[in-house]
Amino acid sequence: MELILDDKILRKRFSNLCKKYSRYMWAVAWAGKVANFDLAKILAENSHKIDKILVGLHFYQTDPSFIDCFKDNHHVRFYKKSDGIFHSKVYLFYNSDSEWSAIVGSSNFTNSGFHRNEEANICIDDTDVGISFSQLKEYITSLWNEGSMFSNSELDLYKSAFVHQQKKLDSLKKSKAVSNDTSHAESAENFTASQLSIMTWEEYFHNITVKDSESLIYRLAILKEAQKLFKKNQRFASLEPDKRKAIAGIISHVAETDNADWKFFGSTGNGKFMHAINAKDPVIMNAIDSIPLNGDVTKDMFENYCKAFSSWNDPMSSATRLIAMKRPDLFVCVNSKNKKELSQLLAIPQSHLTLENYWNEVHLKIINSVWFRDNNISNVGIAKEVKKFQVALLDSISYTH
Repeated sequence: MELILDDKILRKRFSNLCKKYSRYMWAVAWAGKVANFDLAKILAENSHKIDKILVGLHFYQTDPSFIDCFKDNHHVRFYKKSDGIFHSKVYLFYNSDSEWSAIVGSSNFTNSGFHRNEEANICIDDTDVGISFSQLKEYITSLWNEGSMFSNSELDLYKSAFVHQQKKLDSLKKSKAVSNDTSHAESAENFTASQLSIMTWEEYFHNITVKDSESLIYRLAILKEAQKLFKKNQRFASLEPDKRKAIAGIISHVAETDNADWKFFGSTGNGKFMHAINAKDPVIMNAIDSIPLNGDVTKDMFENYCKAFSSWNDPMSSATRLIAMKRPDLFVCVNSKNKKELSQLLAIPQSHLTLENYWNEVHLKIINSVWFRDNNISNVGIAKEVKKFQVALLDSISYTH
């Protein structure tokens, strides 16, 4: 067993192991840009030696060029799950179960991990007592089985999100908040490919206008009226009772919008919520007032808003209904009528659609979607209206009768 603290020794050991052994099994959190990372070039040259390699994608730290280089290699998979953080760094090299070596430690398969960062690793082999080849092989195999390959459309999405993430990291680096090979979970998002994520604006708009053609005009009328009411009344409690109930989805019609059914975005039958709206409960009133009508809604703002519903048995439909009415550009309501389809669009289990998971599992995935970030659209007509309320209108696609 050898403790390796010097990056030059680490690179030399690693390169020699790549040459010495005929098979590679690795599980590593991040992989770097192939063009400027010497060890990545060695791996590409020896791709026929790969048995199983699993690479993580959390925080968009794996370079798209690595994915592109190995995406057609059936022995290379990527960890796309968003539950927890995949953080392993295990590199196993072998000729047989009795002839092997491994490097285990803190170095990701990146230029920084092998050149610049302060890293600590150990090199072990078949002469070391207490560590078996089978243990390492089974560990890597179990992780590899949870991974999957990349499609071309998934890679296009990842590239777009990677560029977006690098801009955020560059901003953080200027303030010396992070190093070249690290990031913070709160400043980044996880990657899980989904039908919704890779949908283009044209596809999204087509789905909205085709699947919801009959009710779209009424949905748009409701959202425009809700925005008008919020702008006119700085405090939710100051709204007339019927209009407050309409926004909350408790009643279907008010005099001014008789032709529009306010329950299009989900009726709210929760007795506690109905009482809170009728009685102008200050906790709920202050919560919705705390969400700005324009500009950014931060994670802290959203979490503070959700605290108003923390003691409720099933707060999802009530909480998301209100915030979607105030900020239809950023939030979609989640209820029993759209939960199944929405979970499929987001590629997550229905059980994950909770208020506690909403920010990470719903909001972040939506705002990193191709269609959401595409601003090159028609600035007139119904397309302009749909773009303005694009997130709340996801209910149009996901609603099931």
